[in-house]
Amino acid sequence: GARLVRVPRHDLAAGIEMPLSDKLKGGFDIRHVSGLLDVDGLGASVPLDDYTVASLSLTYKVGEMTEAYVRIENVFGEDYQTTLGYDAPSRGIFVGLRASF
Repeated sequence: GARLVRVPRHDLAAGIEMPLSDKLKGGFDIRHVSGLLDVDGLGASVPLDDYTVASLSLTYKVGEMTEAYVRIENVFGEDYQTTLGYDAPSRGIFVGLRASF
């Protein structure tokens, strides 16, 4: 029955991925976290702010086993912490090429 630190009371995630054309697909993910606790330097429980983070992605099929992608994490630049005193990364943009063998 005791609350665990760094384990949110509520953690809701949802996502959708859909084809936009024969070779292009898009995705959207959203995650909301609330009721997160951490411990300060004196061992006391400290509540952290609730947060919502969204991500977008596009994937383009280049070849039979190769695809290019772009992903934007934390689209709205939400300022949040999952550990007291340490900010989570701000918006991130990732571009790459993925191959299957």
